[in-house]
Amino acid sequence: MKGWPLADVLNAINGIAYVVDSRYRIIAIGATRWDAFAEANGAPELAGGAILGRNLLDLIQGDEVRDLYRRLLELAVSSDAPVSVATRCDSPDVRRELRLTLSPLRQAGSMRGILFQSLAVNERIRPPIDLYDFKAVMAAVKGRTHLPIVTICSFCQLVSIDGTTWLEAEEYYRWGGSSDVRISHGICPTCDARYYGGADAED
Repeated sequence: MKGWPLADVLNAINGIAYVVDSRYRIIAIGATRWDAFAEANGAPELAGGAILGRNLLDLIQGDEVRDLYRRLLELAVSSDAPVSVATRCDSPDVRRELRLTLSPLRQAGSMRGILFQSLAVNERIRPPIDLYDFKAVMAAVKGRTHLPIVTICSFCQLVSIDGTTWLEAEEYYRWGGSSDVRISHGICPTCDARYYGGADAED
């Protein structure tokens, strides 16, 4: 593979693939799948190489979530083995379970970067769930600071209105939940214990 452009290699990898450098800046993406995923999930502004050069941590919402990704990155840097976590990336009408793997890229013993690869493990079409149309919800409630805050776990996509009870979005609506809320991103206790309390290789 020596001499092949990194972007061509990433395009050949299954799933969504990108590489960050030692300062966590995105330096290459598998643009074909990345762009398709960005368009399908209502984020066309992230397509076409727009995220190249940006720090990955700046793209992550929620302090807890950002801290966890920092820990995963540090673990990948210090490890000789890939670090894998289960996660979800739902869109309004698709429940999508992923496996995210961070692999250290070294050359002559020197860290050159970290390869991120997200593979879809399971996808299921469902009736649209407004709560996962983040842009639309945020636009609809802009400036309405009196509205309650709903926290969505960035890893399993469970929903909480009080920080103690976490529900699937369908359950949240069945119990009378509304889309007329402000959205926050965080980590539920289960994912907190699973990842924050000790993310490990090949979890």
